[in-house]
Amino acid sequence: DLNDNAPTFTPSSFSASVFENMTVGSSVLTLVASDEDSAPFKAFAYTLADPTGTFGVNSTAGVVYLLRSLDREVTKSYSLVASTLPLPTALASVDITVLDVNDNGPTFGTHVPSAIEVDETTAVPHFLLQVTATDPDEGLN
Repeated sequence: DLNDNAPTFTPSSFSASVFENMTVGSSVLTLVASDEDSAPFKAFAYTLADPTGTFGVNSTAGVVYLLRSLDREVTKSYSLVASTLPLPTALASVDITVLDVNDNGPTFGTHVPSAIEVDETTAVPHFLLQVTATDPDEGLN
């Protein structure tokens, strides 16, 4: 046999969703590829192109894992490319969505007084103050 068949990924694209508080070193997903050649030509290694350096891959098992902490408020998703080596190579897209956790406290507007004075003869009910607060987390958390 010759090394005349390129490996193929099954499926041709991979996706996963992970929470932004995922522990560094945790597994995200597992790439699966196969090669129709006979040994020793059916051996290949997995590689992962990630310009951010956030994810890595175990070259023999195909397990994609987290290399750095995530922050959904900074990066909501990653689009990566997995490949096999040596040539001929196979390519697969890897899309990872970062899910939000409630990790940011609220912040109040810049014009919030630290105290207000109310005359004791003020009628009840009476509107005194309106305060707004925001946080960068997604949704109602």
